[in-house]
Amino acid sequence: MRNTVFRNSPTTRSISSLLLLGLLTFTAAGCGGGSGSSGPGPGPGPGPGPTNVSVVGTVKDNTNVHNPVPNALVTIVGTSLSTRTDSSGTFVFSSVPTTATQFTVSNPDASAYFSYANFGGKFYDIIKCSFPLPALHTGSNNVAEVDIFLGGQSPPPPPPTGGCPT
Repeated sequence: MRNTVFRNSPTTRSISSLLLLGLLTFTAAGCGGGSGSSGPGPGPGPGPGPTNVSVVGTVKDNTNVHNPVPNALVTIVGTSLSTRTDSSGTFVFSSVPTTATQFTVSNPDASAYFSYANFGGKFYDIIKCSFPLPALHTGSNNVAEVDIFLGGQSPPPPPPTGGCPT
């Protein structure tokens, strides 16, 4: 009789109803995990990653002839992508994220070239500055020529003023 009174008491029924309601709510919400979407089906997952595209360019010296600069290290800033220029001064990246905005060029030979370059009509210190990439689009993206100042017997050019070009 004591069990019957306990099961039929209003307090016991209220607690049982709340526990059942809580259990159903917890189950319906997917155990509290997921995306928080209230609609049917799974919530939105991570968006698609950036599309990868190719980037092609050349590194040459600043003489009137624009001789190729082989073996210059070219790096896409913010990625682990790097390559060296070939014998014609050309560099090719086949899988650059479209979110990339800058690249660097490292002097292949400090005795043959100064650490200054002309790019897009602007003067850069290639140790301190990076070069802007054009807005990248699907397919092949050509980058303007980077002209490194030839060293050797030539006097060094004056260093760029005002920091890195923008």
